[in-house]
Amino acid sequence: MVGYLERLPTAGRAQQVDSIDMLNGYVQYGYNTLVILDVDETIIATDIINGKKQKVLVEAKTPRVIRKIRQDAPDARIILLTKASKKDTKEKLKNAGLDPDMFDSIESASGTKGASLKQYVDKNFQETRHICFIDDTLENLESVESACKDLGIHCNTFLFTGAEAMIERTDCFNYGMTPDELHAFKRAQEAAFATYKR
Repeated sequence: MVGYLERLPTAGRAQQVDSIDMLNGYVQYGYNTLVILDVDETIIATDIINGKKQKVLVEAKTPRVIRKIRQDAPDARIILLTKASKKDTKEKLKNAGLDPDMFDSIESASGTKGASLKQYVDKNFQETRHICFIDDTLENLESVESACKDLGIHCNTFLFTGAEAMIERTDCFNYGMTPDELHAFKRAQEAAFATYKR
């Protein structure tokens, strides 16, 4: 049981990552790690395929990463935590070519993701000693970090940026702009908002 001799990775807050495959270096056997993945703009995103918007996997290797975690840390649980409904999430996963059954649970957050995490741990996985959470929104990461602190559970949180190219392509498509035009438009919006805040 080598895993019991390993130390957990140093607790980290909102480390920026562009791929979920780094999870394999964080999830270790013996800690009942709870791996929590956001769905939209983390596992699945809208992209432009043949001139049409389509929900796709952000990373084709997602199923392989999940299988590797299960192989190396069979005591870990892997759940999806999303603001969308469970039914809609299952449909999105299937449409993107991902089997919803490869996850232990799909949790729909009715309030903050931190509050949903507390409920999940209390009802389903009190033995967890480590949480890894990936999301594309800093506010959600902070909410989970706060919940982990309250629960006294070691955590690592990751700010996912791997879908940014897809998001940009979709924004360009929606606004009918080139990437340069979109960046100029966003800069102008930010400047106007900064002026308004004064």
